[in-house]
Amino acid sequence: DVSTFNQLLRACKKARCLELSLLSSIFRCMSVTKVAPNHSTYHELLACYGRAGAAKEAEALFEEMQSGGIQPDARMFCSLVTALSSSPSMAQAAVQRLLAQGLIPDAAIYNALMGSHNTHGDPSQALQLFYQWEGQASSSSPLSSGAPPDVTSYNQALLACGRLGKGR
Repeated sequence: DVSTFNQLLRACKKARCLELSLLSSIFRCMSVTKVAPNHSTYHELLACYGRAGAAKEAEALFEEMQSGGIQPDARMFCSLVTALSSSPSMAQAAVQRLLAQGLIPDAAIYNALMGSHNTHGDPSQALQLFYQWEGQASSSSPLSSGAPPDVTSYNQALLACGRLGKGR
């Protein structure tokens, strides 16, 4: 049943067994055995793709999930942003999709986007995002997550400062 497949995907994620061919085989096996994936299945698979940095696979799965009628939540968007982190513009586009669906980014999503800018883009964008978010955390802005920056957020901001030479 679906819970067995979900447990298998969860085990792959926890064991950091992120072989894309294995993950794809598990997902295909569900179809062959006529087991319909559910919200949890997509979340686990997106999280695996995110950890593996499998942008193309995550994007395709996300589209398939939505066309199948399953609406993503913030955790799924966080996994998508993480998977797309090698391209800050694609990660930012995923956040825009989240906002378009009326969802509010949480700390994990902001942190993933900041990490994308720090690692693969322009650290000044990570710092700008941090300042924007920090200012909104206590405001009534539609982008406000209501959640203040956390330890990871400050670490990402410090990393951006270091890369920009602003710590001297």
